[in-house]
Amino acid sequence: MEFQLLLHNILSVLCVFISLGLASFTYFSNPKKIANITLAVTLVWVAIFYVSHVIGVNTKDSLDSRNILLLNFSIIWIIIFNLHCVIATLGKTVEQRYVIIGVYCLGMLFTLLYLFFPDTFLLPSEPKMYFPNYYVPGSLHILMRIVFNAILPVYTILLLIKAYTEGDFVARNRLKYFLFATTIGYSVGFIPVFLIYDIPINPNWGIAFIILYGVPFVYGAVTYELLDIRILARRALGYALTVVILVLFIGGASFSNQFLQEMFPYLPAWLMPLVVACIAGVVGFVVWNKTKQSELLKYEFVTIIAHKFRTPITEVKWALESMSMNAETAENKRLLQYVSSANDKLRELTNALILMSEKETSDGKIDLSKINIKSFVDEIHRKYASRFLEKNISFEVEEIQTIREIYANKENVEFILNVLLDNARVYTPSNGSVRISLFEKDKQAVIAVHDAGIGLTPKEMPFIFDKFNRSERAKKIDTEGLGVGLFMAKQMANHIGAKLWAESKGENQGTTFFLTLPM
Repeated sequence: MEFQLLLHNILSVLCVFISLGLASFTYFSNPKKIANITLAVTLVWVAIFYVSHVIGVNTKDSLDSRNILLLNFSIIWIIIFNLHCVIATLGKTVEQRYVIIGVYCLGMLFTLLYLFFPDTFLLPSEPKMYFPNYYVPGSLHILMRIVFNAILPVYTILLLIKAYTEGDFVARNRLKYFLFATTIGYSVGFIPVFLIYDIPINPNWGIAFIILYGVPFVYGAVTYELLDIRILARRALGYALTVVILVLFIGGASFSNQFLQEMFPYLPAWLMPLVVACIAGVVGFVVWNKTKQSELLKYEFVTIIAHKFRTPITEVKWALESMSMNAETAENKRLLQYVSSANDKLRELTNALILMSEKETSDGKIDLSKINIKSFVDEIHRKYASRFLEKNISFEVEEIQTIREIYANKENVEFILNVLLDNARVYTPSNGSVRISLFEKDKQAVIAVHDAGIGLTPKEMPFIFDKFNRSERAKKIDTEGLGVGLFMAKQMANHIGAKLWAESKGENQGTTFFLTLPM
């Protein structure tokens, strides 16, 4: 086998694994986000292209080669899903909905045309350069290239340029990766097309497409979703790609070992496996060590920020208490009490952040104290009563059974209940009702928070405790929510050995959250 062909085959196989690795990384970073889904599908189509390409050009029968290379209609869907990803990322899905529908219909039309009339796309393959067989364009092949290698990529680039000129600093910082991937990546990926039209340019240069397109696109899509903590994002992506490349290197080295033995027969057969094992060991140790540093950096970041918040929050609390003592009118006292309540809520959230960060690095020990559940819940009821009164919501505590005292971490349990009650207050309409029920079940204390809010549909229920998850109905009611409260409450419940779950009869039927605590 000629060296250029061997190199081409090895690099193509590596690109398949890189494409699938990036697709998995993108999808699982946020599997409910349209931009992530479409980018992951784009990368899967890229992998399909590489597979059909490397098999097709190595197949010696010209007709079989053409039939395999017909799967290169994947180019059509790479462009379409990439455009959809860009539109979704820019938040223009509604504005560009007719464009999205149009390109999908166009893609289906071209795909069906080429499947039913394959000669219009590709003719039986012919040997070219160092390939046993290579593409021979059909009568409508050039039309596909004009639409999907020229018109749609240019349209994508124009959308990105417009968004870049109108965006803020963070948006521009993100879009520059998309612009680089679309312009440079597509340009390099077009190189193998020259040989299709008998222009003798080495197609091996085009294999770099996945590196120049996939990596920048994934970086831009994944690392700017919520916070611009670029040091952590770059390190995490860098380590993930290092592991992927290491695995691919091992596979490529094993694949090429026989070839090296033929070229250099005096080399011992065990040399290449030994070299690969040493490299893998060193890289694995470095990645493991660096990952520990990233986790420490994340912990320090959260802890420092949270502790920095504590001091000004405490100072505000002292100032509010002093002002409240000197307030001259009932209205001023009411307003100061409202500000004080908001400050307490911020303090509780800050303490929760510290508790969550300490939980990740602690040895699992929890400080427990004896808690009288009824007195504890009554205290929380008094604290929250005024907040529910402001919305004219009925708020009561119902002790169905007398519960014995339990041992638990009071701060942790209070944080969970605060989240549940805040959630109930926000999503329960005026003149509605919220009720806390206390009872025992299976030798466990159960605290149930019932609300008369928007409820949960069967589709929403599995994701209720997911990080950053918010339904469209929830967003309309509370535009400022982030979708982290229930996630943190669930994590805290797991940490203290409690169980937290939700039940609902459906949309606008209210929701009940159950918290069980071991007795």
